[in-house]
Amino acid sequence: LGKPIQLRIGVHSGSVVAPTAGDVTSINFASVIDIAAHLQKECPTGGIAVSDACASGIHGGVKTIGTGRVRAHDIEATIWQRKASLDAIKLAPADGAIA
Repeated sequence: LGKPIQLRIGVHSGSVVAPTAGDVTSINFASVIDIAAHLQKECPTGGIAVSDACASGIHGGVKTIGTGRVRAHDIEATIWQRKASLDAIKLAPADGAIA
């Protein structure tokens, strides 16, 4: 591609029902999927928008994710963003040896 891929993610939780019981391929629309997509659109590049409904299942809740907030379809979400550029992070070799 010649340039870095830029991502943003929307995460929401709830029930999704397949029109044909047990057939995941028959899902063509669900509000939980639609809300996650709308949160993704509101999320800044490089971030993850985690809905309050989803964050309630995380130990510590919203405050453990971040401070930025977005809203889509009356659903509030908290934004998680990395604190440092990936270029600035020194990763350990795959074999676990310390360089």
